[in-house]
Amino acid sequence: MIGSEWREATHTLPVINPYNQEVFAEVNLAGTAEREGLKYSIEEMTKIKLLVMNHYLD
Repeated sequence: MIGSEWREATHTLPVINPYNQEVFAEVNLAGTAEREGLKYSIEEMTKIKLLVMNHYLD
């Protein structure tokens, strides 16, 4: 899910039970769009943190 939009992944990774080697789930792997969205989110959160810190330090 990115924002409020659920996206289907093009690639998944099986989650294997280490005790019996059975696959019990699959997780989605992030594609290029998801990684770009995450990068943008991190950059924006850094800007917000700086604004808040500057507000309290002034």
